[in-house]
Amino acid sequence: MSETKGNHRDQIDRYVNEEMNEGERLEFEQRMREHAELAQAVHMHRDVLQGIEIYFLKQLKEQLMLSDQPKKSSLPLWAIILIGLVTAGGLITLMFYLNVF
Repeated sequence: MSETKGNHRDQIDRYVNEEMNEGERLEFEQRMREHAELAQAVHMHRDVLQGIEIYFLKQLKEQLMLSDQPKKSSLPLWAIILIGLVTAGGLITLMFYLNVF
């Protein structure tokens, strides 16, 4: 994996998480306007993060609903969270490997 690709991932993550200062943000937005692949990667990153959030909220809702019912043998909450994190990590990794800068 190239250093440039890793740098793009770091910058995308910082941009999406609003961790850039104004100058960095403006420069990054200009690069997105100039490079459609970068803009696409940012949108994909946001979509993946949104999908992960929706997945976890759905899992939480299901767990809360199940907690109101009599206990059945099921996976403990920590196992569900671990499975979700592993799945999310795999999705993010796949997303970055599919992007070419």
